[in-house]
Amino acid sequence: MDLSKRRVDRAGDVLRISAGGAAFDEDAVAEALEIAERFRVAHAPTLELSALELDTLTADMNAWREVGRRLKRLDTIQGKLMREPTLRLSRMRDIAGCRLTVPSLQHLLEARDRVAFGISGEVVRVVDYVEQPRPSGYRGVHIIARYDELLAEFQIRTQLMHRWAQLSEVVQTLHERDQPLPDNVEIARWLWDYAQGLAHRDKGETIPLELERRIRSLPIEVVDALISRGS
Repeated sequence: MDLSKRRVDRAGDVLRISAGGAAFDEDAVAEALEIAERFRVAHAPTLELSALELDTLTADMNAWREVGRRLKRLDTIQGKLMREPTLRLSRMRDIAGCRLTVPSLQHLLEARDRVAFGISGEVVRVVDYVEQPRPSGYRGVHIIARYDELLAEFQIRTQLMHRWAQLSEVVQTLHERDQPLPDNVEIARWLWDYAQGLAHRDKGETIPLELERRIRSLPIEVVDALISRGS
């Protein structure tokens, strides 16, 4: 990559500030967009290699699995810079993103170890959102790895965790999903309860009756979102 971290981070700062409504020189914004796009596209070979390794390392698992990949869009990158004011663009870990979906917690743990100990990249961090879920209720294991100068993120989820994530994307904005649980927002409380119920199922446990009752009391906002998505 022929871009220095300083240039990339400067471009990220310009995009963050300009997207926030501050007046900025048009040429500077255009240059920042060009640098950010070059940085984004530079992750394509990293994405291909990390996805190939994820597929290869889990190919002989005795279970159904689904492997996905995506290169983060430029507008999504800019949105993340807005939501996380201290994030440096050069350190954004999920521009190259791979996902593995497996049937159970046991398979998730097996896949986590296969990836963490088997990839050619340097494992920078393993984030366990199963033991410590996000405030939204999101669960999964994320492995961040460095391939040469660039980062890639592996997300590993059970089918139930993936079901929750898909539903959350339907009924909440990116900003809402990144915020701590607001106690006065019915839909956020319901998504937290739903995540708790699915976690019990992933562990082979019975969902407590009171929790099941709350889950079955589907908020009208969730119903409306699902209807709108289907129409």
